[in-house]
Amino acid sequence: EKKLTRLGMIWQLKDPGNRGTHHQDQAFQVMLEKLRQFRKINGHCFVPATYPADQSLASFVSNQRTNYKREELCQDRIEALEELDFAWKVDPYGSSSLYQQLWEQQFTELCRFKEEYGHTQVSIHNPPPNYDKTLGRWVRMQRSFNRSSDPCLTDYR
Repeated sequence: EKKLTRLGMIWQLKDPGNRGTHHQDQAFQVMLEKLRQFRKINGHCFVPATYPADQSLASFVSNQRTNYKREELCQDRIEALEELDFAWKVDPYGSSSLYQQLWEQQFTELCRFKEEYGHTQVSIHNPPPNYDKTLGRWVRMQRSFNRSSDPCLTDYR
């Protein structure tokens, strides 16, 4: 133990306030910025558990919810996440959940798109007038969920 102490071994990774080490704080800030960018693009913080674009972000979101439930998240991190309208509990299959409401909104947009253009191949890079990149991203994500047999594509969906 003495050799390790002299080496600078950190014996307790979290202080009594459940705040992480400097390295953990930096990592949290990096991931928080990724979540901020995800929200900017998608309009919400519901990163799918299997998110092909950035699995580390999906893991981060899941870990924050777990740490919050275990009361292992310090107040400044809670506040930082809540500033992004982060949802601590998500029931993606519940008909009244925000996640389901967002899904229904995008589905309605896709129906409108299909009626207007006759197909569901929504371009992400060059969306047609009256559509933005969000619908194309959502369609791409649904296809990805289908390929991976993701459980979020329930029989209803």
